[in-house]
Amino acid sequence: MIKYLCLLGCFLTLVACSTKDQNSNPASDIITQPGPDGSPGSQAGFNFQTTAPLEVRVNAAPNTVYSLVDKRDKKLSTFTTSSNGHKTLFLSVASEHKGLYLEKSDQSRTFENIQNQVIEFIVDQNSLQNFSSTSEPLDENAIDGATYGYQFFPAEKKFATLVFEDLWPHLGDYDFNDLVVDYNIQENLNSDGLISKIKIQLKVVGTLASMKNGFGFQLGVSPLMVSSVEGAKYTRGYTELEANGVEARQSKAVIIAFENAKDHHNPDDVSKSELLTLTINFASGVSREQLGFPPYNPFLMSNGERGREIHLPGYSPTDLVNIPYFDSEDDTSNLTQGRTYIDTSGLPWAVNLPETFFYPLDSKGVDQTYLNFLEWVETEGKESLDWYRDKPNYRETKYIHRKRGTEGYLTCEDPFAAHTLLARYDSSNNASILDGLNRTSTHPNFNGDVMTWKDISGNGYDVKAKVHTTAPKFSIDSGVSELQKDSHVLGTSNDYLLVDIPDVTSDFTFILVATPSHENPDDFDSFFSNSMSPSESGSWQLGVRANDKACPGSIERPAFATYLRDGSKNVVICGGHYNDGRNVFSIHYSASTQTMTFSRNGYVEGSYKWETVPTFRYLKMFMNRASSRYFDGKIHEMVLITSPLSLEENSLVGHYLSCKWQVEL
Repeated sequence: MIKYLCLLGCFLTLVACSTKDQNSNPASDIITQPGPDGSPGSQAGFNFQTTAPLEVRVNAAPNTVYSLVDKRDKKLSTFTTSSNGHKTLFLSVASEHKGLYLEKSDQSRTFENIQNQVIEFIVDQNSLQNFSSTSEPLDENAIDGATYGYQFFPAEKKFATLVFEDLWPHLGDYDFNDLVVDYNIQENLNSDGLISKIKIQLKVVGTLASMKNGFGFQLGVSPLMVSSVEGAKYTRGYTELEANGVEARQSKAVIIAFENAKDHHNPDDVSKSELLTLTINFASGVSREQLGFPPYNPFLMSNGERGREIHLPGYSPTDLVNIPYFDSEDDTSNLTQGRTYIDTSGLPWAVNLPETFFYPLDSKGVDQTYLNFLEWVETEGKESLDWYRDKPNYRETKYIHRKRGTEGYLTCEDPFAAHTLLARYDSSNNASILDGLNRTSTHPNFNGDVMTWKDISGNGYDVKAKVHTTAPKFSIDSGVSELQKDSHVLGTSNDYLLVDIPDVTSDFTFILVATPSHENPDDFDSFFSNSMSPSESGSWQLGVRANDKACPGSIERPAFATYLRDGSKNVVICGGHYNDGRNVFSIHYSASTQTMTFSRNGYVEGSYKWETVPTFRYLKMFMNRASSRYFDGKIHEMVLITSPLSLEENSLVGHYLSCKWQVEL
């Protein structure tokens, strides 16, 4: 049992949840009021929420389809503006979000910051910039008839996670793995902007407890407003239903999704766990004010006991809860004050995470596994808002339970066997790096005029160094397994590493995991190129841009950029500032559209549609333009794939590499 000595005492003071006055509460105020589904309002104090309500105001082209997309290209909503171009939406978003893109179907978009839980877009065509998105393309024909838009949580085809301890009102071991449920919510909007249908996908990804736990959620509307419920699973027979599919004897609509998680979970292969799809149809459209914000009010039913409900902290129980459990044993709930499901140390029995969560091993506390969890708690959510994410130094990896996964989210298993690999170079494979290495007692270097880094794909496209003067030196950091260039040895613009490969004019994806470290930024300093000459038409270079005219602001801190030569035209795609540590860079080329897309650490930095056809004839590395212009850094892994990758496959590859090399996405 975990003892949080730093949290003992009454650090958590919850403001009472007042009863909502439906008649006097304007729509613009709903994000400051307690939720009708029994969830706490934004003024109810710190309730361990990782999400926040957001009001979106749009003033744009009339009768036009737009989407809201976050910085990781995850789509939160697709909708049609009204005849006057206006639209107001109420979404639930991750608390760490700082802003969103408004995208149009013609591949143009604009970005705005979130201010006090509100984001406002006032758009004319000149404010939209061209882009290439990795999110699903907008389908204007999909929004017609009875559906005029969609709202997603956490995003389209992405999953969030609910985690529970199941011993309430007793404390558990606080590993948050007794019940782990991944979920995705899609809300359909009608012509009035009201919610006409909810589709919820659920997958049980963890049941490390011995008990047979059920799961459901409460909506803010009357049971009479629900016309039907489809897709629920009742394998234990204790749920009493009304004719429309909601639970009986409830004053608010309660949907029981399943009665025993173990009936739907495959502990040996989570990918084979059952994916449940619930559909809730409403008799007429309901507002956000009536319904509440996703994930509404979810709860666990402990070990088949219907009245032993475990909700998120600050959320209200349903009418069927067993009241004597409150304020007993380790629970300190006070229902009259709106304080619920908080233990004697001020901690909850359940947490909602706005993305898939890699839960701890059994008996490994969440604070032991997620190193910033306590800071988030101690600051009442003001610091470490993203404590749950897969970032460097955020997790104690050895305590992570690896048997998890949901469609759209991937484990750290190597995915490359399923793809057509042309070449792959992995510095964690020491045998491939050390071949041809002349060692000294103090510093292993690649000496002489040729060095070899073996292609482990089996195709034999090894990396070799050819220079005119002194060979570039490379070293192996034995503790980290990484290839590093000793930059001071380079003396002319003819020093480089080279891979001679066949012409590639079809789809390809080039992925690089590297740690740039440039001490003398000056102009464009490339470290990867597909040609022998940067002036050759169809060539591209991936590198560091420190010229403030080409990429504003980069002179203060070098930024990732791509330089293209399309016929006689020079093009620079400016990316963001790279991480201080490792980064995943990728270039994807689609032959069918002649479009090249550039990404850094999961973010699409830009795209370009070629007039000529770029080829992949060479892979030239560490090319320098002068003795003072060179890339100084470390290479961890390079992969060249020549089979087309879907959006999901791109995500799989990127997540695997970020997980393997502990890169923040």
